[in-house]
Amino acid sequence: MIFFKKVKKYWFLPLIFAVWLLAIFIDARYNEKLREEYPVVKFEDKINARVLKIRKIKGGSYITKNNSEKIGLLSAQNYLYHREYLVFNIFSGDSISKNAFSDTIYIFSPSGEVKYFVHGEVINRHLR
Repeated sequence: MIFFKKVKKYWFLPLIFAVWLLAIFIDARYNEKLREEYPVVKFEDKINARVLKIRKIKGGSYITKNNSEKIGLLSAQNYLYHREYLVFNIFSGDSISKNAFSDTIYIFSPSGEVKYFVHGEVINRHLR
């Protein structure tokens, strides 16, 4: 009889677990659709455009350029900046540039600030 009282007390745990699994599934599906809609920039691609809209999620930035073309940028970090992740340093209105056969992405803000990141890499991390 004691066993059934404990089971009744925690009846909501399977429900919480099911909702958690559903949230993970929905998030994975959303990320997959974004990657289909926004093709990831390749090494041989050249970019020189203004950012119209940006979607920021873990693992990347999804950008609509001034010609309505959509591109995806992988997560990148540059420890020269206070907020080292690319997603925290790129905004609507910025210009982005990447030469063909280069991994370096330059971000030009309207205020004149220039930042750079290496696509999909971590740079300037000083080990202590």
